[in-house]
Amino acid sequence: FSNLLLNFRWYREIEGVLSDLPPTLKRPPTSSSSPQNSVVHVAQVRPQDAGSYLCRANNSHSVDQAVVQLVVYVPLRVQVSPLTQIVDVGRSASLRCLVSGSPIHSVVWLKDGVPHAELENGPSSSPRFQVGPREVLKLVGVQPDDAGMYQCLASNDFTTGQDSSQIRLGSVLPELVYRFSEQTIQPGHSVSLKCTAVGNPPPQFTWTLDGFTLPESERFLVGQYVTIHDHVISHVNITQARDEDGGLYACQARNAMGIALHTGRLNIYGPPFVRPVPPIKGVAGKNLQIQCPVSGYPIESISWERGGSLLPVTRMQRVYLNGTLILEHLQKADEGILTCHAKGRQGQISSRDIHLRVVVPPKLMPFQFLNTILREGMRAAVSCQLLEGDRPIDLVWEFEGKPISGGVANGITIRVPDEYSSTLVIDSLSSVHNGA
Repeated sequence: FSNLLLNFRWYREIEGVLSDLPPTLKRPPTSSSSPQNSVVHVAQVRPQDAGSYLCRANNSHSVDQAVVQLVVYVPLRVQVSPLTQIVDVGRSASLRCLVSGSPIHSVVWLKDGVPHAELENGPSSSPRFQVGPREVLKLVGVQPDDAGMYQCLASNDFTTGQDSSQIRLGSVLPELVYRFSEQTIQPGHSVSLKCTAVGNPPPQFTWTLDGFTLPESERFLVGQYVTIHDHVISHVNITQARDEDGGLYACQARNAMGIALHTGRLNIYGPPFVRPVPPIKGVAGKNLQIQCPVSGYPIESISWERGGSLLPVTRMQRVYLNGTLILEHLQKADEGILTCHAKGRQGQISSRDIHLRVVVPPKLMPFQFLNTILREGMRAAVSCQLLEGDRPIDLVWEFEGKPISGGVANGITIRVPDEYSSTLVIDSLSSVHNGA
């Protein structure tokens, strides 16, 4: 362009179309600048000012131009909603990541602060994790391991922004993720039986031996603890095991939702020995399972006897090779002494009597108020009578699910003539007595 006077013109490219810049953006030359220069001044830059700017210079001999790219960086802000979700196992959950600011080069999801292969955008390696448009993360069929903190991380060349949401598990049935296996050992050795469970609330373990509580011995140590992953681990350690310590061990994990149970035999070489156990109670009309509390190994056979007769005698009785006795639909006549016999391969025999008591549950005579003839101000009374059931039995009156105390309350009197009946008397009926 030499020393010829230049003419400058600025344009902005918007969607491929060049438009003149408004005069307010053009800064006139200063004393320190040259008339051969042209400056565009953008005050208080906004995101919409980003884009391509074209400067064209010409004189009477030539034309030249240059393109300037203006990149506007706006601090990234990330908001994930909802902040917390409580989701039952098997249900679905959705998280939304709202990102503001520019430019946005990438948006990724993290779980507990680390990348998660299943949370990447696009096709997922697991159909349970789906990242959709507008950065919506959907978890299909939530599993216990899905609980935790989920972070949405947005970034560009200069800055990052992040926010997080917590997914907590709702109520979950206990599930055993590790179970001890059957073992056969020599007397004098030590052994450890372990079970691991997950669930919400965290389950509590109980251990039994042949259906009864573990022997009270300093050689038995029961422990339980919870890992950082909410796995509940319980174990039974037996020091210097004896032949009478053998039998069918069971670990039971229980929470408010239900139970999970595992059983397995611990075989300890030795002669058969049937352990003494406390009396057993069964409920009339229900089924009862009894495990013969036998130890020793190997055992040739286990049998049950009642009143000198080998069981089963009726179709309501079932005996299994492992020493399990099942009595179906218990009756009061089943009450008495059951004898378990265990025979070793060397011909040794051990026997033990087990006392069975059958408890009859209470049965009440139905009653009702004669609502068709009762009116406000009248007197009303109903009796609760016990038809059958073993003592001790308490007769308790309730109103709308809450116990009615003895004495007089709200005009209600409870009279107890004997231990088999109770009468509720309302001296003067009113609207406060409506209900069940």
